Amino acid sequence: MSGGLLIAGFLATTNAGRVALARDGARPGGRDLAAALAAGAVLIAAAAAAADPLLDALDISPESFRIGAGLVLAVGGAVSLIRPRRSGPFAAVLVTPELACFAISAGAEEPLPQVLGAAALALAVAALAALAPRPEAIGRVAPFLAALQLVVGVALVVAGVRDV
Repeated sequence: MSGGLLIAGFLATTNAGRVALARDGARPGGRDLAAALAAGAVLIAAAAAAADPLLDALDISPESFRIGAGLVLAVGGAVSLIRPRRSGPFAAVLVTPELACFAISAGAEEPLPQVLGAAALALAVAALAALAPRPEAIGRVAPFLAALQLVVGVALVVAGVRDV
């Protein structure tokens, strides 16, 4: 997985536009925002760090998991294109199956510091979007990041099929 795909995947799955829309709708307090960002960071770190043992325990090759993760990202991206606002608690905007699958796939293929660096960049962008004075303006990028997620998902499926 290239560094560019790693960054694009985390930017798409954290979707700063969706975070801004959720903040605009839910009006979370500072504590809720911090909890959501912390939950996203913990999910990424745990999934990436446990990727190899998890896939070994499940007897799934990284290539096969990459195909499955790509499908999850593609479907999640398509759903976000249609309905960019997520319902439920504010943290649910970051703690998603797409983010977990991408973190596991990335952790199985790339060194942990590289994965965490790309994820930190994406989480910083999401935090800035959540703190923006006009979240509705930033929310307009949600469909574009959802489309990027769909593209990353297809790229993962194609790469996985080539490698299997």
